Amino acid sequence: MLPIQDLVRKRASAFRKEDGQALVEFALVIPLLLFVVFAIIDFGLAINQYNDSTNLANLGARAAAVASTSTTWTQPTCTYTSGSSTQTSTSLTSYLQCLGRQDNSALANATVCPSDLTGSSWTTGDTIQIKVKTNFDWLGVLEGGVGSVGGLGGALNSNISSTATMRMEASNSSEPTWISSGASSNC
Repeated sequence: MLPIQDLVRKRASAFRKEDGQALVEFALVIPLLLFVVFAIIDFGLAINQYNDSTNLANLGARAAAVASTSTTWTQPTCTYTSGSSTQTSTSLTSYLQCLGRQDNSALANATVCPSDLTGSSWTTGDTIQIKVKTNFDWLGVLEGGVGSVGGLGGALNSNISSTATMRMEASNSSEPTWISSGASSNC
């Protein structure tokens, strides 16, 4: 055999080797795998925030419905443990926002929209509805979120809203102002 033919065979066999193939395949697959993992985590956090906002709407509807069933009406209070301070809520909105701070920090700035569906009297038997709206920052799992990368700032937000409806069990002259004051204008 000629030395050139040996050289060509050696070079050809070098191209057939598969050293490093797994590393290249891993490098191609890892971004997709990480995207799926972060998407699963983010979707779980969104479902958790939806559940928390639904719970907050239910708590608000219940507080509004039964707050004045006793002869002396007392406003519900909320204890926020961050500063170990007890605050008496001046409205249903501030009461629910305080409860939101305890459950999920994303609910601290929730928009609360109380409404009397049967009129504006807020009396016994009226159907009341409490709607809680929050924002969810997609890909907020990553530090700083992806919103700051590539000029996407704020483009990855979604509104999450929950509604609870109950009937007023009793009414009190000071209760309607407690329910409706502090309501957001974004209702």
